[in-house]
Amino acid sequence: MLSILCYIMIIFLPLIGVLLSIVGYIYDKNKNSIVYSLLLGIVLGIFAYNFIPLKSYDLYRHHIVFWQLSDKSFHYFIKNINNFDLELFPMIYTYIISLFNNVNLLQFFIVTLGYTIIFGIIYDYRKKTNISSFPFIIITLLSFFGFNALNFISGLWFYIAMLVFLLALYLEYYCNFSKKICYVMYACTLFMHTSMFFVFLILVIYKICGNKLNIRSLFICILIFIVPVYLLRILSSIFNFSFLNNINWLLNIYFDNNNVMYRFYSGSAFVIEIIKLFISILFIFLNRKIEKLKKVNGLIILLSISTIIMMFNSIVMIRFIMLIQLLAIPNLIEYFSEVKRNNLWLLIGLTFIVGFFMMFFYNIMSQQNFGDIIRAFTKSLLSMF
Repeated sequence: MLSILCYIMIIFLPLIGVLLSIVGYIYDKNKNSIVYSLLLGIVLGIFAYNFIPLKSYDLYRHHIVFWQLSDKSFHYFIKNINNFDLELFPMIYTYIISLFNNVNLLQFFIVTLGYTIIFGIIYDYRKKTNISSFPFIIITLLSFFGFNALNFISGLWFYIAMLVFLLALYLEYYCNFSKKICYVMYACTLFMHTSMFFVFLILVIYKICGNKLNIRSLFICILIFIVPVYLLRILSSIFNFSFLNNINWLLNIYFDNNNVMYRFYSGSAFVIEIIKLFISILFIFLNRKIEKLKKVNGLIILLSISTIIMMFNSIVMIRFIMLIQLLAIPNLIEYFSEVKRNNLWLLIGLTFIVGFFMMFFYNIMSQQNFGDIIRAFTKSLLSMF
């Protein structure tokens, strides 16, 4: 009944509909997870719709491609698809959106989908436990503020690729979903952003090793993620193969020419990311005896170790901590679902509250276009009336 009321209010009185959706998301424990998650995703998508990207953002580059395609035929698009600096899926998506002649829809649909995935997973796993509303709110806020919203809007495809990968893992390991469909979803992320090859390869290694974290899987990851960085450069200098040259070009981007990333992930930003990684690993350790979490937790640890190793070569790899944090959400829900730990979770919960707002205000204030963000927020809020 509440979900139907949310739909009606979103159409006629959007602001009240949003408030009702939040109430339903928190207190309706039985069903309608996709309804509330989608409505919250749409609200955040509306804010993204009004976002004005700086020239240094990936979104600005997508906007340029959009205008280049806005009056072009399908024949032109197919003929020149390799001439644009975008991966395959972003290229196809940008062309489809260009048919509507509204550049802001580029970020609207992606951000809506991304947050629907995040809220949907949190809500769905909540139904598998007996967690009460207050710790559920804390965990939701931690996940929301810990996920860098502005980087998501300005970057789009790296983040949506991570979230699609997250969804596929959740469906396979927690929902017993069709493995074939999940494998297709994993593969699709490679066409969304090339950096997903790193996570995809770790998953393949983990599955080959029987979905277990052991010396074999660790050794393979270390061997693959250290040796090739130097071996590929040597091979590309000897053999003039385009495939090797393309890989070497990507290595240069991720390991050499990342001064912007070094500046961004310095000081408090670096500390915040490491804290998020520490919290994720801590709750994995606290839940080490829960059988249904062991398979995914093994993968998280393998991904964490590989990420830390690769961070010595490039600070860019710190971005994968965001995926690790989201993968660890079921651990937080499981831990706080045990009533015996009321006193402990209250203390940690208060610590988290300070943590998210520190993350939130850092994410906002560190952006160069703070004024544009405030204007977009105001414009979006007014549009809800």
